[in-house]
Amino acid sequence: MIRGTIKLRRGQCNPGFTLVELLVVIAIIGILVSLLLPAVNAAREAARRIQCANHLKQWGLAVLSFHDSHKALPAGRYLNDGVTWAVHLLPFIEEQQAYELWDVNVQYFGQSEAARTAGTPVFSCPSRRSGVFLSIDGDRSNAGSPEPHRAGAVSDYAACGGDNQRKRGEGNTPFFKPGPGANGVIVTCVPDSYPPAVHGCTKLKNITDGTSHTFLIGEKHVPEGKLGIGAGVGPGELNQNQDGAVYNADLILHSMRCAGPGHGLARSPDEPHSMNFGSYHPAICQFVLCDGSVMAMSVLVDTVALGNFANRKDGRVIPADVWQ
Repeated sequence: MIRGTIKLRRGQCNPGFTLVELLVVIAIIGILVSLLLPAVNAAREAARRIQCANHLKQWGLAVLSFHDSHKALPAGRYLNDGVTWAVHLLPFIEEQQAYELWDVNVQYFGQSEAARTAGTPVFSCPSRRSGVFLSIDGDRSNAGSPEPHRAGAVSDYAACGGDNQRKRGEGNTPFFKPGPGANGVIVTCVPDSYPPAVHGCTKLKNITDGTSHTFLIGEKHVPEGKLGIGAGVGPGELNQNQDGAVYNADLILHSMRCAGPGHGLARSPDEPHSMNFGSYHPAICQFVLCDGSVMAMSVLVDTVALGNFANRKDGRVIPADVWQ
């Protein structure tokens, strides 16, 4: 066997990448990454949307279970006393221990810190935040008392307060009776006696438009940069920031929204008005209906059709093309 070494001739060199070739490879990798990232982000958002829909489904089933137990839907609140629907639904989302921290006959501001801050991941939409979040500011008495802010668990979901188009004396919401926008499902109740009972004022049979054509709970709009900030008590502040504690019955827009003419779906997270429903999911907002089904609606939906879903007894025909 002939052994030896191979000598490079003068002018030859070891094979390798030139600088130009290396830059080309880096450019190609960058292009591939830029093509893949949108697909990865879209897949992640699809998963978050499904998880959000599952949270809404749990709320819908909780309301129906509450109705089975109490023969009525939960009240949005009892005027400025008691607590909101979110407290009364805690046992129906497997949070009995958190519910037992509450005295339902005492106003939010008189509850213990443990009660006010008890929450569940079901309160949150994963496209906006995850886990349990507390209000940063704004949970102080609507009467403008010197009481300090009392932090409480916030929620990305709000009960439907109707289309806010009621005539005097009407009560049409699933959650309200009577009061602003009182034509939805979850309504403010005027108790016959005090302390009030835990059940509300509306029954499923009162939803004459049909449970599959009426909003129950949906994603609430919260402008970017306003997460955890509740309503102030100064002039013009009450309709500004509405992401305070979902348990706070003194400031009802922390836990409720209207939909319809004048209250269209927020088209993006940076819209300033916060009395409406809205989502951080691109182009859609999700709702659970009174039959427990979850649907997604385009943020460009006609506001008249939107109001038909928010009003439980307007008798109008719902367009077939409103869902995504």
